[in-house]
Amino acid sequence: MVVRWRNQDRVRMNHVYREFLTEEEEREYFRTRVIPGEYIHLIACLGDEGRTPFGCVIYHDYDREAKSVEGGLFIGEESALGRGLGSRMLELGADRVREILDIRTVTAKVFEDNIASLAAHARAGYIPCGRLDEVRCTDGEVKPMILMEKRCDAR
Repeated sequence: MVVRWRNQDRVRMNHVYREFLTEEEEREYFRTRVIPGEYIHLIACLGDEGRTPFGCVIYHDYDREAKSVEGGLFIGEESALGRGLGSRMLELGADRVREILDIRTVTAKVFEDNIASLAAHARAGYIPCGRLDEVRCTDGEVKPMILMEKRCDAR
């Protein structure tokens, strides 16, 4: 399911890593990154529809000293688009990661032309805090990203 979601053009093209993923690569990612706790990978589900999975929120690059973590999300199911679920995923994801890690700040990097993601982050309380002008994607495209952050209450 996650591989199918991640390989959709509309999802893949909003990542720096744009290669198609195989199931084996995704299993290896879970085995080497998620299980050891380097990444926190949450599956978002629609509670009102029988816990139907529709997307992912992922946290990585935990900085103990700065008490910050970087996060990102994607919505895999077309039926979940345009319903405000991205901002809800970011809100609930920040709450969950704060339960797991001692954080004050969640950061995000969003491509400047990804208007839906920028809006979802803003609705979830993220504010712009910087810019990366020339981010090179794995397919060679270079484009700017907006740095965003959300201040959280540390435990």
